[in-house]
Amino acid sequence: MGMSAAERQARHRAKRQALIDAMPKIPCQCGCGILIPPINKKREPAKYAHGHNPDGEKTRFVKGQPSLNKGIPGSPSPFRGVPVPTERLLKRTATRRAQNQGAYTSEEGIRQSIANRPASWLANVTAANQAQDRSGSNNSFYGKHHTEESKHLMSEAQSGSNNANWQGGIGMLPYGHGFTRKFKRLIRERDGNSCLCCGKSKRANGRTLQVHHIDHDKMNNNPTNLITVCNSCNIYLSYHRDESLIAFPNRKLI
Repeated sequence: MGMSAAERQARHRAKRQALIDAMPKIPCQCGCGILIPPINKKREPAKYAHGHNPDGEKTRFVKGQPSLNKGIPGSPSPFRGVPVPTERLLKRTATRRAQNQGAYTSEEGIRQSIANRPASWLANVTAANQAQDRSGSNNSFYGKHHTEESKHLMSEAQSGSNNANWQGGIGMLPYGHGFTRKFKRLIRERDGNSCLCCGKSKRANGRTLQVHHIDHDKMNNNPTNLITVCNSCNIYLSYHRDESLIAFPNRKLI
């Protein structure tokens, strides 16, 4: 059985981090003498160790004095456990919404945050969830039921244009001429009857593999616009439309 999406992501992050760790180290430009990888977590050229101010020794941690240089060894954060003032939270929220066209965070920011998580992140989250099991009788809602009014309100909030994933009803549009079973079988055979994203076979997928339109135009059935994917990858690419165009800019003809 093939790996899950989380396992593939963890493997990809581990490989990418291993390549960065293998690069020749460079000294931190603040003059502290610490050697750092040439690429930081944002995948940009690195200059300073985490938490090191460009002023270097001028703002280094001094015992008995607060410091913001949390990345310097031996310098604990003076704000740990101290609640953030309401004015600062409101200002921070307003600034982030101004930077992301009204949203608190951007899709790219979420993607970068996920990509920068260490390989052990998923294992830690899984262990924490297992330690705080909320299934069955441990769930506070166990044995209770929603009223018919609540069910109706939840249904209305998640249907049609009220749903955050609503795309204007494009899922109901018909496919172009020639998108037949025989044609889709040729596409799967061209791609080796396996998912081009994760390599999952039909047997591992549990059902027939999907034929995905790279540009999400159902009328464009040019073989260069079609790829074979499993169910999980098809759903992922449907919610991350730009990634399919980047990952598969060109396909070979049958």
